Amino acid sequence: LAVDFSAPAAYHGAHCLRIDFTVSRNLEYEPAYQIVPVLPNHTYRVEAYVRSEDISSDTGPFLRVSDTQQPGLRDATSDTTVGTTPSHPVRVYFSTGPKTQAVRLSVWRPVGRVFPTEITGSFWLDRVSLECMDSDF
Repeated sequence: LAVDFSAPAAYHGAHCLRIDFTVSRNLEYEPAYQIVPVLPNHTYRVEAYVRSEDISSDTGPFLRVSDTQQPGLRDATSDTTVGTTPSHPVRVYFSTGPKTQAVRLSVWRPVGRVFPTEITGSFWLDRVSLECMDSDF
């Protein structure tokens, strides 16, 4: 696995995050994450632009939002990205609990369960944003 900031392939701006799955393996990966402050009892939308090249597995990378205060609550996830795709938006909608003060936003790839399970290829992530969807905010 190789992670870097790619200059020539950015969707917006000068750089984007590039993740190369260099060795064909069926492993869980979480190569990049950020802890993001949020308000309790609010609904949010995460939007990012992603693209892929030759992602070989049926389970490609996607965005995942996890509650840092209440582990075990169901994570919110975007659609997976497989094959070769041009830059396109992916979105994750989630609501925070009464005690939530921060969430973990990550690029995640779970273990594949359906053939082909092993992953190779490249994934780019760019222009990530978080927006509160509540009208009173």
